[in-house]
Amino acid sequence: MQISILDGMSDTTIKVDSGVRDRLRAVAHRRHVTLGALLDSVSRDLERAERMKEIAEQYETYAREDPAGFRAEISESHDWDQLAGDTLPPARNEYPDLQR
Repeated sequence: MQISILDGMSDTTIKVDSGVRDRLRAVAHRRHVTLGALLDSVSRDLERAERMKEIAEQYETYAREDPAGFRAEISESHDWDQLAGDTLPPARNEYPDLQR
């Protein structure tokens, strides 16, 4: 099955299984958006999720390769949060062995 997506400037056709097309159409219908708008939103969400995963992996590498530097950065981040009046508690369970 093919889906044609019109974005105002050009159109693109992608081949997808008819079940995939039907699920996407149903979600787009429930959200009252076009299929193109839904796919745009989903692709942006996927990009953001991938970027957040990359950032988490970089932090894990930093924590593993330079624990002291990582602890110092976490501590400084908490200090800045307090100075800014951030009332959220720090995420202590994120890196429990590196917290002060």
